[in-house]
Amino acid sequence: NALSALTPYTQTDRAQLMAELQRVRAQGYSIVDQEYEIGMRVLGVQRRAMEAADLYESTTLESALPHADYLVLACPLNDSTFHMIDAASLALARPGVRLINVARGPVVDTAALIDALEQGQVGGAALDVHETQPLPADSPLRRMPNVRLTPHLAGITADSMRRMSESVMAQLREMQAGEWPRHWCNPQAEEAIRARWARIG
Repeated sequence: NALSALTPYTQTDRAQLMAELQRVRAQGYSIVDQEYEIGMRVLGVQRRAMEAADLYESTTLESALPHADYLVLACPLNDSTFHMIDAASLALARPGVRLINVARGPVVDTAALIDALEQGQVGGAALDVHETQPLPADSPLRRMPNVRLTPHLAGITADSMRRMSESVMAQLREMQAGEWPRHWCNPQAEEAIRARWARIG
């Protein structure tokens, strides 16, 4: 458990813990549910309208940072989230904040995080992803006692692999029947793909 690995709950009253979540959806909801169950006050940051408002309060990243004991990142990587957590945001954060990144490595400026860890502004970090993958062997993060590194394998289970295979096969059958894929990622290619389908009949 990343939370308990970073600090024993005996050092902090659970009821007073505050957690900031970036883009609380999918895996974020699971995190919210666990934090809510152990008595945390949860602050959620998301661009879209917030759901599950009974579990957490909606706020902005800038407003949440000075109050959060735990900063949990569960967001996609895009232009707006690249280095979203940088030196400026870490300076704004509550001293001793624990950072947990289960999103994408480049969401966090690694150099800024290392500096903040060395200075004590960040009290600890649990990192499931890294800005450079694999994490370089000489990275200071590997030597820091208040950093936990995990292999980003939480979703690799027998059940998840089975569901993934079943989903791929189901969508291949649908495409053979002339239906469009359910999880379309590059719509800019639609015209070219439809033209190719028409040629091969």
